[in-house]
Amino acid sequence: MSRADSSTYTRGSPMYRTTATAITPQADVTQIILDSGDTLAWGDGSPGTADTVLVRAAANRMALRNGTTEQRLDITNTYTSDTNLELLSLYFTGNNAYIVSTTTGGTARNLALSGGTKLFLGTAGVDRWEVSSTGLSPQTNGAADIGTASLGLRKLYVDYTNTGAVGAVTINKASGRVNIAASGTSVVVTNSLVTAASHVMAWMSSADGTAGVTSVVPGAGSFTITCAAVTGQTSFDFFVVSAD
Repeated sequence: MSRADSSTYTRGSPMYRTTATAITPQADVTQIILDSGDTLAWGDGSPGTADTVLVRAAANRMALRNGTTEQRLDITNTYTSDTNLELLSLYFTGNNAYIVSTTTGGTARNLALSGGTKLFLGTAGVDRWEVSSTGLSPQTNGAADIGTASLGLRKLYVDYTNTGAVGAVTINKASGRVNIAASGTSVVVTNSLVTAASHVMAWMSSADGTAGVTSVVPGAGSFTITCAAVTGQTSFDFFVVSAD
């Protein structure tokens, strides 16, 4: 505290007195209020040296800062010693900010981020992505990518059903496999994910010398795969991209 020795602070009556070595309560103290320019600081014991400083940055705003030196805040889960602890760390290093669940001599714990009904992810003070109970979505239509030209996903897993049934079938999933009987030219797939605006792709997934997909027509709650007449029973795979 930046105060002269033997200063008395009052709040209606004397509350505490400071000296060079101590703060002594003068009565039961329920609150200590510092002036806006005062700080709470800790050091390594060297006279006049502080390396951990809490300051009032502005109204309703506290800061942990020390010039241009990177700072770190640790919240422990368990603590036995400085070599046996589990903690959540908030810190800067290499001009990057990190929130890390880490450990020394303990167990590395999971880290969960959760919002009320939504969790927002963003950059430069702008929300880019939204996580809700229904999924992950960008904040602006057509403004976000997953991956780049040089950094792509290794695999994409989509829920599916590969049915052995032949002919019309119900598959309420984004992908799957259906079958058309010998000499058949079409199959209707009932699918609750599909609307008339959906993009549905289909292709043969078994060999047939005469068959080939000629059209895939989506409708409300279903789509129809049409092909040239198949020689023998032939399977077709599909993939649904929602557009509404």
